[in-house]
Parts: sequence; structure tokens; C-alpha cells
Amino acid sequence: MWYAGSSNFGTSGNKHSVSQVAFATSPDGVSWTGFRGGEPIFNMQGQKVFADCKGYRPGGPCGGNGYLIVKKFANAYYMWFAPLGDAIGLATAAHPEGPWIASEGNPILASTHTQCPHPTTDDLYPFEVYQDTPGSEYRMIMGCADRHNRVPCPGGWTSHPVTPYYLTAKEPGATRWAFDLAHSPLLNRSTPESFDYCSYASIRVMEAYAGV
Repeated sequence: MWYAGSSNFGTSGNKHSVSQVAFATSPDGVSWTGFRGGEPIFNMQGQKVFADCKGYRPGGPCGGNGYLIVKKFANAYYMWFAPLGDAIGLATAAHPEGPWIASEGNPILASTHTQCPHPTTDDLYPFEVYQDTPGSEYRMIMGCADRHNRVPCPGGWTSHPVTPYYLTAKEPGATRWAFDLAHSPLLNRSTPESFDYCSYASIRVMEAYAGV
């Protein structure tokens, strides 16, 4: 299991959120033991494109626990991560615990390079990466979060609306993904009373073909 967390440091009003990844194993899926005592195995923001907490959003704000997907294709592990939300990076490893090597092509997706509804301000969330069938192109489901607008939600709270989009690439290690606008958005919010009107927190796809 890979999991992300964040810690804050700095003076009041000038805190930086540091998003890191840890790894744990379990013999039964119930009791888990943290690798190296639960110490982080990868620092999302310790990379050249994420070293500044402000990332691609000059002037702030900083925050977020970090979002990540980890998948194994062939003999390699791939991690897509978004420490702040406004850019997605890629790292690879030969073993699940690492060492994880960040791609020289990072960020593979940045808010200013996308076809999200608000490309200069939307945050990006990697939800899922998969293949429809062996040998087919790779698909990424990515959420575009409108950080400049909030929608009213059941219960009286508000949320930034998240719209999931399809992207495609020939290889899982691709440093550029193409928006599949013919099949996007993947899901549309229905009515203000529906459970998914405010946001999509997680999307997973089950790959049912033989060999997975």
C-alpha cells in the first residue's frame, strides 16, 4: 500500500505543505507494517518542478495532502503524483518500495498546459491509469477542479467542482498525455441533490481482462 501525507512548517501565515509518500505491506490486508518504520519513500515536492511550495500558482496558496496513483505495467512501477494539485508529475521504480526516480519530463501535466475548463487556474487530480485491453493505448482519468468557483452542496457546505476528463498515451511512462475530448468529460454532475454533484474524490477502474 502506498499512502500520501503532508506536514506543515514555517511561521504562521507562511506555512508550506510538504507532501510525501510512504509504503506499507500486509500479510492479510488487515494488519499493515510501514516500510522503514513508516518513513517516507518519496518526497513529491523534492523534485525540480515542485521544489517551491507555490508550484505553478505564483503567489500561493500552499496546501494539500498530495494525490497519487501507483500502477505496475510490465516490470516497472509507475507513480503519478500531484503534491499541490496544479501539476502532475511521474516517477518510476523497479520495486514497490523504490527507489523512486522522478521523470526528467516533469511536470507531465500542468494546469497551464491542459484543456480543462479553466486551464490557467484549475487544479489537477490524477484519479486512474489503465488499459482497456492488452496492447491498447493507456488511459488516464484526471480531475479538473475549478478553484475560482464553489457550488452549494447538500448539508449547507460548498465545494470546488471537479470534472473528470480522459487523456491517452502510447506508453505509461509518457511525459505528455493527449486530452480525449471526444469522450470527455467522463462524468457530468447531475442535480444539486445528487451525491456526486459537488465533487469526485476518487475514481477507480477494474481491469477485467486476462493477466491482470
